[in-house]
Amino acid sequence: MKVGFKSVILVLFSLLLVITVSVVALNSYYQARSGVIDLSSRIIDSTVDQMLLRINNLVELTGNRLSMLSLVVQDKDLIAEHEEVMALLWTLNQRSPFYRASYIADQHGNFLQARKQPYQLTRINYFSQADGYEEWIYRDPDYQPLARITKALDYNPRDWPWYQAVSTTPKPHWSDVYTLQDGEGLGITISYPILDSEGQLKGVAGIDIGLADLNQFLSESRLGHLFIINGAEEVLANSQNLALRSTQRDESILKLAHINPPWIAQAWEAVQAQLNSAPSSGGAVLNLTLDGKRYFIKASQLTRGFNQDWYLLGIVPDYEVLATINRGLYTSLMLALILLIVATYIVYVIANQLTRPLQQVVANTDLMEQLRFNELKPVNAPFNEFRRLDSSIKNMSRSLVAFNRYVPTALIRQLLHTQHEAKLGGEARPLILMNSEVTELKRHSRGMQTQQKITYLTRYQNEMFQTVAQHSGIIDKFIDDRIIAFWGAPFADPQDARKACTAALDALKAVQTLNRSWREQQFPEMAIRIGLHTDECIVGNFGSDEYMFYSVLGDGVAISHWLERLNKRYGTQIIISDVLHAQVSKDFCFRWLDQIDMRRQNDQRATMKIYELVGPLPEGVLAAPCQEYINRYEAALTLRYIDHKPQAALEKCLALQESYPQDAAVAWQIQSLRAQLSPATEGATP
Repeated sequence: MKVGFKSVILVLFSLLLVITVSVVALNSYYQARSGVIDLSSRIIDSTVDQMLLRINNLVELTGNRLSMLSLVVQDKDLIAEHEEVMALLWTLNQRSPFYRASYIADQHGNFLQARKQPYQLTRINYFSQADGYEEWIYRDPDYQPLARITKALDYNPRDWPWYQAVSTTPKPHWSDVYTLQDGEGLGITISYPILDSEGQLKGVAGIDIGLADLNQFLSESRLGHLFIINGAEEVLANSQNLALRSTQRDESILKLAHINPPWIAQAWEAVQAQLNSAPSSGGAVLNLTLDGKRYFIKASQLTRGFNQDWYLLGIVPDYEVLATINRGLYTSLMLALILLIVATYIVYVIANQLTRPLQQVVANTDLMEQLRFNELKPVNAPFNEFRRLDSSIKNMSRSLVAFNRYVPTALIRQLLHTQHEAKLGGEARPLILMNSEVTELKRHSRGMQTQQKITYLTRYQNEMFQTVAQHSGIIDKFIDDRIIAFWGAPFADPQDARKACTAALDALKAVQTLNRSWREQQFPEMAIRIGLHTDECIVGNFGSDEYMFYSVLGDGVAISHWLERLNKRYGTQIIISDVLHAQVSKDFCFRWLDQIDMRRQNDQRATMKIYELVGPLPEGVLAAPCQEYINRYEAALTLRYIDHKPQAALEKCLALQESYPQDAAVAWQIQSLRAQLSPATEGATP
C-alpha cells in the first residue's frame, strides 16, 4: 500500500509531538513534586522581602518628605504665612493613602494641621495670641472650604510625645503606638525637627499613620499571612487574612501571648533564635508543623531607629503553594492538549498547502524579470531549502539593483524580455538628446574642500538622474558637471519629445529646491544650462567583449551640447532646436530666440532656428504680458531674418530693451545688428 507524503508527515509529526508532550508533562510533574519545598521557600522569602522593601521605602520616603518640608518652612512665620504652609501640608497629605494627617507646630504652641481622616479639614491653633483659639475648616477634595468652626484651645502640641521626642538632630523620629489626636484609633507619628539658621529647634513637623492603614498595606500581599510585631511582642498590624482576637479583655493592642489562633505565637517563638543571630535578614525560611498543619515561616527586622524594633513575620500554609502548583500542572496539561490539537491542524495545513512557497518563488522571479524589485515578497516556508532559495533570489535581486545603477533600466528590461545576451553593436534611430551643465562650477567650487566638492556635485547629479528617470529618459554619461541623456531607445514612445521638455523644466525646479538646501549649508547656489535637440543617432552597446557600455553617437550629441552652451550668450536656461520645436510647439510656451548658422560633422552648413523653452502651456493659453513680450521680440527677428530690414529690427530691439533692460537676448540682438549695420560690415551677407 502506498502512503502519501502528506499522510506520512502528519502521522510522524503527531506521534513525535505526543511523545514529546507526554515526556515533558510527566517530567514536569515529578520535578514539581520534588521541588515543592524549595519553591515554597523561595515564595515566602520573596513575599517577605518584597513587603519589607515596600515598608522600608514608605519609611524612608516619609522621612525625606518631612525633611524637605522642614527646609521649606524653615524661614516662614506659621501664623503670618499659614495659607501657604497649609497648602503644603494638604499637598503632602495627598502623597500617600497611608497618611492620616500632617502638621507643623512651633515652640509657641501654634499648630497647623491638614487632616484626611475621619474628615478632610485644616486646623489652626492660634496659641501665641492672648485670646488663643482654634479654627477648623472642613474642605472638599479640591481644597475648597465647606464649613468653618472656631473653638476654644484644648490641644497643646508641646505636651505630646511626638513633639517632646524630637531633638536638634536632623532625622526622623518614630513614636510608640498611641491613640492618635483625632481619637479615631491607634497609630504612630513620624516627626522631624525644624531648625532655624543657627541650628536651634524652631518647631516640629509630623505625619500620622494609623495601624488600620498598616493593615491595609499588608493586605496587598495575596499570599499567606503577614504581621508587624514590635519588640514588646505586640501585633501592630496584620494582613487581615485571619480574624485575630485576644483572650484578655480591654486589650487595645493584641499581644502574641494572648492571641488566637495560638500557632501565630508558636511561629514567632520558632524564628526568634534566628532574629537574635541575624536580625536584618531573618535567616532561612522554616518549614514547621503548627496546629497540625505545615507552614513556611520567615521573619525580618523592618527598620532601625524606632523606640522599639519592629519585625515583619510572614506565614504561608503549604497547601496554598501546593494548590498553586496543582493548578499550574493542570493548566500545563490542558495547554499541552490544546497544543497537540493545534499543531496537528497546522501540520495538516502545511502538508496540504506545500505548493504555496513554490508559487511565491515563481511570482518573485516574474517580478525580477520586470525589474520590480521593490515588490518582491519574502517566501514564508518552514523548510530550509525554500529559505535558501528565497535568499538566493534576494541576492540576485540585489545584484540586479546594483547592475541597474550602471546600465539603463530600459536596456535591462529589454534583455530580460527578449532573452538575448548583450552583444556589441548598435542601430540608427531618431533620438531626443539633452545636454546639461552647471554654470561656472569651477568658480563656485574653488574654495571647497575635496569632500565638499564631491557632495556638491553628486547631490546635483542625483537630482538630475531622478528627474530624467521620472520622465522615462536614460542617462548616457556624466562628464564632470555635464550630463548627457536621451529618449527614444531602446524603446520609442510618441511622447518622448514632450517628456524630454518636461524633464528639462523639472530639472530647473529640482535645482531651485537644491539651492534652498545649499543656502542652509552655506554652499554657493548653482544654475544650469540645458540644450535639447532631436536627430538620428547610433545607439547600442560599445566597448569590448569584456566591458561594454550602452551609449549614443552622432551629430545630435554635439548639437545638443552646442545649444546648451549658447544659453550663456542669450542669458537663457533651456534652448531647443527647430526640429524638436516642431514636435512640441503646441504643448509648451517658446520664444524664437535666434537664427544661426551651424556646421555639421560632414562640413555641411545649415541654418537653424533656436528657441527658448519658457514653460508649459496649460490649455494653450499664455499670460498676456509674457505673450506680448514674446510677440515683440519675435517681430524684431522677423524684420531681421525674413524681411531683411536690419535697421527696423534694431529699432524694435532698442524699444524692447527699454522695457526689459536685463534681457541678455535683446542685448545680443542689438550688438549683432549694430555690427551688421556698421561700415566695416557694409555689403556683407546677413
